[in-house]
Amino acid sequence: RLGLGRSQGVELTWMPSDAVRIIMAVSDGSLTRAGLITTPSGGLPPTIPPWSALVFDAEWALTVRGEWLLGGDWAQFQEFTSPPGSDTGVLLGLAVHGQHEERRGIGNPKTDSWGFTGDLSVALDGISFFASGTYHHQKGYSTPVGNINTVEWLGWVFQGSTYLTADTEWFMRWEGGGPK
Repeated sequence: RLGLGRSQGVELTWMPSDAVRIIMAVSDGSLTRAGLITTPSGGLPPTIPPWSALVFDAEWALTVRGEWLLGGDWAQFQEFTSPPGSDTGVLLGLAVHGQHEERRGIGNPKTDSWGFTGDLSVALDGISFFASGTYHHQKGYSTPVGNINTVEWLGWVFQGSTYLTADTEWFMRWEGGGPK
């Protein structure tokens, strides 16, 4: 419910140093999945082009993410794993997103939403840890039973893993969230 899902746009990446990466995207945003928007048959509307053009999306959306490599190298953070014998690495990420959605019919408000997230990834010799937290604010939230002025969403993820053998990794993940 807190993820953006599929969107289309232009993304730029800038690396001002070997340890800093900034990613910016201007896109068509995302359908508000938390809004339980459904089709007449009761399913979620299509999100795959060209059918997604037939549903309401954002008039504008902007996403910016900064990543700071505090140890290790970028390649070791392409997966949620840290094989035995790998170097220690630490990656910190912070992101913000904002969008202004199209009106969903007569009487429905336009939805403005913005949010931010922070995450930390740690890779050790055969052990990894990941934690993230998300806050998202929606104004003009629309549900099948009526409109709600504002909703604030919170979400979190904690994940840890360790290798039991050279080929077997055990992991545990705890996640949660919802409206505040």
